[in-house]
Amino acid sequence: MDELIMELKEKLSHYKTEEILGYVANDFLYTPFGANTIHEKTNLDSPAKQLTYLIGLLMSTEYLDNQDYKEEKKFKNDDLKEYKNEMDNLYKSIQKITFKYLDSFFPKDSIENYDEEWKKKREAMLPVFLSYFNNITLCNEEQIIRRIHNWFSRFDDKLKENYNFDTILLIEFYKFVKNKLENVFDSFQEVVKKCQDELLKLEDEFLRNTNYTRDTESNNWNFEELFRKQSNFEKTKNQFFKMAKEIQELFIIKKQDIEDVFGKENAMLFEELFVLERINREFKYYTENNPVLEKPLCKVDNDKYFLIQPRFLLDAIYNLCYSKLEELHRENKVNFYKTRGEVVEKEVLHLLNQVFKDKAKYYTAVCETPNYNEHDIIVLYKENILIIEIKSSKTKEPLRNPDNGFERMKEHFNSKKGIGGGFVQANNLKKYILENEEVTLYNNKVEPFKISRKDYKNIFCIVITAEQFFSLNVNTSMFIEKDDRDEYPWTCDLYNLEVLIEGFQYCNKTVDDFIEYIKQRICYHKKFITDDELEIAEYFLIKGDFNDERIKKSIFIGFLPTTSNLFDKIYMEKKNIPYNYNSEEQSLFFMIPGGKIGRNDKCPCGSGKKYKKCCGQY
Repeated sequence: MDELIMELKEKLSHYKTEEILGYVANDFLYTPFGANTIHEKTNLDSPAKQLTYLIGLLMSTEYLDNQDYKEEKKFKNDDLKEYKNEMDNLYKSIQKITFKYLDSFFPKDSIENYDEEWKKKREAMLPVFLSYFNNITLCNEEQIIRRIHNWFSRFDDKLKENYNFDTILLIEFYKFVKNKLENVFDSFQEVVKKCQDELLKLEDEFLRNTNYTRDTESNNWNFEELFRKQSNFEKTKNQFFKMAKEIQELFIIKKQDIEDVFGKENAMLFEELFVLERINREFKYYTENNPVLEKPLCKVDNDKYFLIQPRFLLDAIYNLCYSKLEELHRENKVNFYKTRGEVVEKEVLHLLNQVFKDKAKYYTAVCETPNYNEHDIIVLYKENILIIEIKSSKTKEPLRNPDNGFERMKEHFNSKKGIGGGFVQANNLKKYILENEEVTLYNNKVEPFKISRKDYKNIFCIVITAEQFFSLNVNTSMFIEKDDRDEYPWTCDLYNLEVLIEGFQYCNKTVDDFIEYIKQRICYHKKFITDDELEIAEYFLIKGDFNDERIKKSIFIGFLPTTSNLFDKIYMEKKNIPYNYNSEEQSLFFMIPGGKIGRNDKCPCGSGKKYKKCCGQY
């Protein structure tokens, strides 16, 4: 792996910063030339994270103004196809490096040489490892800003006193940057349209002088071949490179513009916090802290910064505030964790109120005896009891070594702060209720209320996490400690809970539909293989249930990648942005006992890769 990384860094050392950044930024945008999604354009498995890693390597590798290399590259780039091949090869190098991490889980020698415990640990840790390092936070801009406000803004005085900034200033800076770049999409389309118009003129000129005809099968011109044979090729090439240069400028934030709005002192502060200079630094590995995620404004010269996406800056602001408040907490200057926990409980209760409204009874800080054995929230609805435990701990980074990583992850998962710990709390109360005809519990720790077992048919254990645990939220079966007769909990992170509830409301689903979703999720809990609860929820909202015979018979249930998403449609509609949604694209795939996994099927390990590119290659 080290050899691959150093080889890639050597290649990057010969590219100017804006060359790579411009190309990557283009792939983050929609383009009318064929492939539309970033997955289609890059052929990467986790493009957002992998391209961020590429930028991290670029900004950690000093630019070498090597004249011989430049002349060679200039010669190559007379061919547009060769130029694109160079960029594609950089992407392939990233793919090779990320694939290398799989070797730690499944070595090239036959897995038949290892026992079941060895296989179990790798089956558990591979999806956890991949989801941790490959996924970006699955939430929208409004959710992040709301969290910054709810979690961090109450400590603004301490942040200002210790670090010379507060959340208000940082969010204002983010909105300023976003406003500067918000017209990038429209401007990008204008640049492309201008280029298309120029190409059409060259096409007309060519047609007047040749008998070349359009390909009848594809109905497309082979522009590259067409202009290679004509003097127009040079004009076309220049037009493309002119377009590329114009696109690069769309992502530039000027230092002077920041000073004009925020003053020199704050401009210097923002530069210190968020601007990354290109120098040689130690960053090498995909699993290391990426400097671009901390400082997403890449310096291209003394007064210009390049930002691929405003969201990168918003995430950096969130992470900065989080880390600084943790630092202040360790120094006993703020009680950050207690406050965060209280806020999360209020947020969950607010979301549950949106579902059940006045049709349910709500109890918080529920104790089994006064001030003892506390449970976060209980909801009583018809014949259903929902015991909800809320966990605010951060996601634990998995180790590269699957054996050590498994033990570490399992310990954290089943700790009092983990998902498993939350399940134990909820399940103990469930057993207490089931073992007695009537129990007395205490709302707000001291106010008694009674629950009679005969009044309730279902008791659901639910764990809501403040942070996203991806595959661990969806399927806890590899790590949870429970008796065979115990039901699994339903676990969901706070971000997804909010979006999921919004989806139920959008689809005019009832409270009973929501209860049925939880019931069926628990029933089929062990079978679902995905990083995202919303994939499961979307299927339920479209189909109405999981009562498919294939689901009942299957060992596991996965989700085929789609080009549209119900929850994206809901979000886009709120912003009055057209979104083409096709519910027929959302579909499952099944592993049935005795069945065979196709090489192009999604891998059952949960990696998101095709089987042939993942576990199927071993």
